[in-house]
Amino acid sequence: MKLFVENGRFEIDPTEPDADESPDIQPPLGEPVNGLIAVTRNAAGIHTGIKKGNVHLEARLCNAEPALDVSDWDEVIDTTFTSTTGHALIGSYEHALDLNVAHQGPGSYRLRLHARGRDSEPGVSRRRNSKPTEHYLFHIWPAPAAPETVHKATDTVGHALRTRLAAMSERGAKWSLDDWAGPLTVAVIDGTFSLRDPEAQTIPRPAGLVSTEKDWALVTTRTSPGTVTVTLHPADRDPRPDPLQWDEIEQAVVRSTTGHLVLCSTDGPTKECEGAALHGPRQYGIRVHARRTANGEEYLVQTWVHGKK
Repeated sequence: MKLFVENGRFEIDPTEPDADESPDIQPPLGEPVNGLIAVTRNAAGIHTGIKKGNVHLEARLCNAEPALDVSDWDEVIDTTFTSTTGHALIGSYEHALDLNVAHQGPGSYRLRLHARGRDSEPGVSRRRNSKPTEHYLFHIWPAPAAPETVHKATDTVGHALRTRLAAMSERGAKWSLDDWAGPLTVAVIDGTFSLRDPEAQTIPRPAGLVSTEKDWALVTTRTSPGTVTVTLHPADRDPRPDPLQWDEIEQAVVRSTTGHLVLCSTDGPTKECEGAALHGPRQYGIRVHARRTANGEEYLVQTWVHGKK
């Protein structure tokens, strides 16, 4: 079946139709440290490559462990899923596969998730009639709880997740990937995009990758004209440089007097109007990562509280 996903994920949800409330989900669902799926009691979250659009989904309910075949897949992981209610559906927001994953009632199940195509359109948003380029296959059978097994892990989406989440753990970081916005497509006309107050008057003089004036951080691109992809990572404190490979990383300080630093192209705010000044008027650190890829230029922009107000 086709499943329309949003925010780069779909889920296993224990909520029954017409139920007044959801069963207890504890501990809270965390990040997919294996690069594909995060599991907790009664729920799971699956990370897609596409940000918004259709994926192809298939689930097979088994009485015992099926034969393993990884040949046609980019990622294959076995993990344990526990249902206390005997009800769990694979879905995304208002859409769900009409198939109860906990097919033999409350208890422990082994879940084998296969994925391919996540690298085809990473971060892209498509319409509801879009053709799926990502495919997911679930095998689910009753089995005692057991450690997770990674049979195959080869796509770049999974590699990026594993690398970033490992760095988060090592650094004791408190932020979540849910804090990130993007990738966003930004039109470039004059070789720049910016984080700024749309009413700001003083344009920074371009010097290097990032230049700042009051209420304005200007990022210089190689593309002009054209489009670039930008991901924003606003944080409470310095998240430190991203652990992935970048061609260039540069940081600066920008003062926001209004508490408005939004992503802008030359013509003004982007349609998403994503902001980065989460703590109102004050000084912020800004770190810009840049690289060229086969799909064009990519930027990751981190912002955080810098010094005192």
